[in-house]
Parts: sequence; C-alpha cells; structure tokens
Amino acid sequence: MRTTLVALCLISSLAQAGELLDRIVAIVNDDIIMLSELGREAQNLSRQLRNNKTDPMPKRDEVLSTALDRLIAEQLQLHEARRLGISVDEQAVTQAMMQLSQEKNLSLLRFRSRLVEEGVDFDRFQQHVRNRLIINRLIGHEVTSQIQVSKDEIDQELTGQPDQPEVLIPQIAARHILIRTDRTTGDPEARTQLQQLRSRILAGEDFALLARSHSADPGSAVNGGELGWVNPDDMVPEFAVQMRNTPDDQISEPFKTRFGWHIVQVLGKREHNNTQEHTRQLIREQIRMRKAEEARLAYLQRLRGAAYIEIHSDDNPPDA
Repeated sequence: MRTTLVALCLISSLAQAGELLDRIVAIVNDDIIMLSELGREAQNLSRQLRNNKTDPMPKRDEVLSTALDRLIAEQLQLHEARRLGISVDEQAVTQAMMQLSQEKNLSLLRFRSRLVEEGVDFDRFQQHVRNRLIINRLIGHEVTSQIQVSKDEIDQELTGQPDQPEVLIPQIAARHILIRTDRTTGDPEARTQLQQLRSRILAGEDFALLARSHSADPGSAVNGGELGWVNPDDMVPEFAVQMRNTPDDQISEPFKTRFGWHIVQVLGKREHNNTQEHTRQLIREQIRMRKAEEARLAYLQRLRGAAYIEIHSDDNPPDA
C-alpha cells in the first residue's frame, strides 16, 4: 500500500483549478477510483457536514482525504463481497428504492423525477443503493453476526447508572385453542369446530383439558393452552386485537390469523413494571452497537492490510 500526503494536496489544488480532464487517482486491488468520483464523494460529504451543522467545517484537504478514504473502503468491501459471493437481486434494490421514496412521501416514479431535477444521475444513484445493500450484507455476515453481549458486560455497564424513569407496559394473561387449516380442514370446518369447543367450555367443560386434546399449538397445548403474561404487541395483530377487546374471564368468538383459527380466553390484565428489563435491553443494544463499530473498523483495517492500494498524484501519473 502506498499513499502520500502530497497526492492529497495535489488533488485539492486540481479540484479548485477549473475544468480538468478526468484521471485515475487511486488503484484498489483490481479497481480504480477516478478524479470525478472523488469530486462527487467530496461534494456529498460536504453536503452532509453542512446538513449536520458541523462547526467548524473541516478544510477542503480534510474533506478530500476523508472522501478518498470512504471510496477506498467501499471498493475494498465490494471486492471482498464479490470474493465471498455476496450479492443482492433486483427486487432488493427496488424495495430499497421504494423505501427511500416513501420516506420522502413520494411515489417511486416521482422520486426518480425529483432526483433528475436535482441533477442526480439516477442509474448512478441506484448503483450506489445496490452497493450499500451489498456492503450491509457483507458487514452483517462477517462482523455483526459475530457480536455477543454477556450478562456480565451488561451488569458492569449498569454499575453507577442513575435511576431510570419507570417503564410500564400492558400485559395480558391468556390461554387459547388453535385449529390449523389444511386440505381436510378448511376455514368453515375450523370455525365450526371452535364454536363447538367454545360452547362446551361455556357449558362447564374444562378449557385446559380441551386445549390439551384439541389445540394444534404444541407450545401451549401441553400447558392447557396457557400463554402466560404476554405483551399484546408481541403477538400477531389479529390476536392482539382479540386479547385487548375480550373482557377478563371471557372467551372470544373464533377468529383467524396466519396460523389458523383460534378462540382465546383472557385471564387478567395488568400494567407490568418493565423498567429493569427495558434498561438492560437499552444497555445491551448500546454495548452491541459499540462493539459492532469497533469490529467493523478492525475488519476494514484487515482488508486494507491485505489489499493493494496505490494513490496517484498529478506528478506521478498512472501507466497508460
């Protein structure tokens, strides 16, 4: 790897000198970085710094140096992704573009028009999105999937932490019976079967016994259909609605979710003090993010150490 401060200074002076012929400013393994790419990246970085109200703004040489580092890091990661066979399909790119357009409250077509109006090359922008998706998959596979946070780490981080505001979450104790649909049991049959079971329970038969013998949910059936205290937000939407709307000690009418048909009996509702669990989850996420960023930077350093990187100044042109 060969870099020179002189090269960055020359790039800075060239970028301010007016119209210039495009040329190679860096070679990264088998890829090249052009002066025009560096100019665009430096403009994007400057725009980000202004939008973030960075004060004081870094000098132009510093912006160019950071922009070049970002381009080199991108090429290194894309090169490694190709080596590992990591890619994204067109559907993933389209979904990412749609998400970006929705964040701007625009249709995808209008979003494309807006980019063009602002002088942005749409194909280049779409390629940038594709590259980011590939890099995210690479980092997820090679870095963040390896991150673990231990109980001791959380306990140590919690030491000396100030008391946190109380966090209360709604919880509902419930039990249910599930009938799945298949080739022999359609929606009408499943609904009818649950209506009959509901009638038997209302007539005095034991819910738990019927759940053990009829429910298709193996996790709860052995416990008489009991789910314990759960947060409705953790359930599928249709199930959450029924739990919230069913009074204590009552049994819902049969209803359908993606798992099949259910009846649910609500056993109680409460506000659970979740402060400790919430605080530990926040600490866990903070530690995980910190470790992930440290691991990402170390990973990039390893890629740099194993790569061929050559930066060209104006007085040291690349071979033609």
